[in-house]
Amino acid sequence: MKTWTLFDFARQTMIAAIYAVLVYIFSFASFGLIQFRVAEVLMILVFFDRKSVVGLTIGVFVSSLIYGAIPLDLIFGPIATALAGLAMIMLKKKPILAMIFPALFNGIIIGYVLTYGY
Repeated sequence: MKTWTLFDFARQTMIAAIYAVLVYIFSFASFGLIQFRVAEVLMILVFFDRKSVVGLTIGVFVSSLIYGAIPLDLIFGPIATALAGLAMIMLKKKPILAMIFPALFNGIIIGYVLTYGY
């Protein structure tokens, strides 16, 4: 991830926009005390391009910002996504095991945010 081209920036922007649109489409389930974000399925993009972690993290922040999440969610939501993405990169050779990390990090970090923030 040393060199970034204009194509990389455009791809990350599109990933962030797709994430935000999916959160909007499924907004009835994306916010509140019980969250089910269909957009998290985009985490699989990390297996194809490591740089996708950036677009996904920005997408989480933008969608939470636009759709009125609490400040704790604005901070810890992107952190949970970035940590999950980095853990997936480290276990890229074991994809079944790596796919546990988005659920694990979001379950723990966002679980605390939802419990103590809302």
